[in-house]
Amino acid sequence: MSFPTRILNWMSSLFVLIPILPHVSLGQGQQNQATLVVEWQPNSEPDLAGYRIYYGTKSRTYSQVVDVGKVTQYRLGDLQPGTRYFIAVTAYDFSGNESNFSDEVSAEAQVTSTPEVYLLCQNYPNPISLPSGTTISFYLPSKGLISLEIYDILGKRVRVLSQDEMDIGLHTVQWDGCNQQGYPVSTGTYFYVLKANKILLSKRLIVVH
Repeated sequence: MSFPTRILNWMSSLFVLIPILPHVSLGQGQQNQATLVVEWQPNSEPDLAGYRIYYGTKSRTYSQVVDVGKVTQYRLGDLQPGTRYFIAVTAYDFSGNESNFSDEVSAEAQVTSTPEVYLLCQNYPNPISLPSGTTISFYLPSKGLISLEIYDILGKRVRVLSQDEMDIGLHTVQWDGCNQQGYPVSTGTYFYVLKANKILLSKRLIVVH
């Protein structure tokens, strides 16, 4: 089976890989390491299984690959400070078919005085079509107590998705589109809010039926 044409078309015409916050550190005790955070446009096809990030120190010659699942934002760690890295992304489906590389971008990994970077990714899929639910991903630069909650447009808390101590790294949480009582929420706009170590991050999501 060949890779679906619609995904190939998406990769060639709509895909944009955007590196953001290219100069961040992993915090105290890791001054000799650097990271790069990459973000890309999501693919909305129902047979999309995930993405792979390819990177290396030579253009179009990638020595490293990481499967990141369905997230559209990811932090590459353990990079060499002062080294330029070349990055591209592919999409793959549930049959194992993989697209061509996206357009390549490059950035220099550096360590700066920025001590911590918390990242909250856009949920996928969005809008949410119940009862399929959605996945919310976030990155923690240090271990600590976090809470991830859903609020309606009036600011009323709808659901507590997670309230626990979590380790450093990338985490994913599922929301089935139900409120705290287990009933499906109404169609409309909602917000998911991440609270961690006096940091508050939020993003908007849409629920449809």
